[in-house]
Amino acid sequence: MKLIPLLFLSICVSCVHSYSEELFERIKRASLLANDAYCVNSIMIPDFLNSPISYIEQQGVKVLKVFQPKRVSLILSGNGFIGLDEERKEIIVSFRGSISVMDWLSDFYFDTAEYNPLHGQVQCEGNCLVHLGVLKQFSIIYQDVMDTYLPLLEQYPDFTTVVTGHSLGGGFAYLMGIELQTLGIKTSLVTFGALRMGNEDLNKWVDKLFNTDEALEQIKNNENPTRAYLRVIQEMDIVPLVPPGPIYGHSGIQFSIRKLSGFSPSMSQVRLDGAHLELQEIIEEMFLTGRITAILGVIDHISYFRRMALPCMIDSVM
Repeated sequence: MKLIPLLFLSICVSCVHSYSEELFERIKRASLLANDAYCVNSIMIPDFLNSPISYIEQQGVKVLKVFQPKRVSLILSGNGFIGLDEERKEIIVSFRGSISVMDWLSDFYFDTAEYNPLHGQVQCEGNCLVHLGVLKQFSIIYQDVMDTYLPLLEQYPDFTTVVTGHSLGGGFAYLMGIELQTLGIKTSLVTFGALRMGNEDLNKWVDKLFNTDEALEQIKNNENPTRAYLRVIQEMDIVPLVPPGPIYGHSGIQFSIRKLSGFSPSMSQVRLDGAHLELQEIIEEMFLTGRITAILGVIDHISYFRRMALPCMIDSVM
């Protein structure tokens, strides 16, 4: 009889999670890579004598290219790096989130632009509109990123490409993921606290590119589809609700970190929400859920399996 409560508990936990521990560990791993983008051209606290890159390399990631804005040019934002994990057979493209005035200028440029992939080999299906501020900056850094990435892919053609980013970096990752997926490259896209990037037509097309419905069913069957778009939010984070209004929305498969989970949530504190979710508006959500308090601080926006922000400390990259 004692086995019955344990069996019931196991079934309940499975119902809450609806995904595998392997996938949970993969998301946590992606959060580490997303946070690394804050550290590659920073200093390590309290170890001022060693480069943060030396700590990133202890993760098994070799940093091959660091890209950052040139202040004398038109580039306002777009920091990140390209790395290689030979043991996991991964090429990594990671974009940093907002930390500067220039980054916020890109964030809050809410106008839309017609969207088609920059490589020009395919066209978006429908009237596809995208966040103009992020697209403009991505368009400037795109060729620099691809000039490093494509020779690397040619050298390691059987590697999976992991594209990730936090906050504004999630927007860059979204666009980079589309570029690679439409080139037929095996791409795992994982974003954290990303802002809304596209209109309904664009997001429908992105879900089609990443086979979101099929991937969601695989996840519910405890499988771990690598060629998928996983989007992680924090319940009290307001950034995934902006830009506001009916134009912008989300694509991908959403996971929610429950509020008050701290910097290291357990699997039971990370819920699989699904895909094609009802659009939530910032004003309504702020008052109904208590998110209005999030305006007073940033803790919710940087709580993604670690402290996702500067300053760069040893515990944030290990």
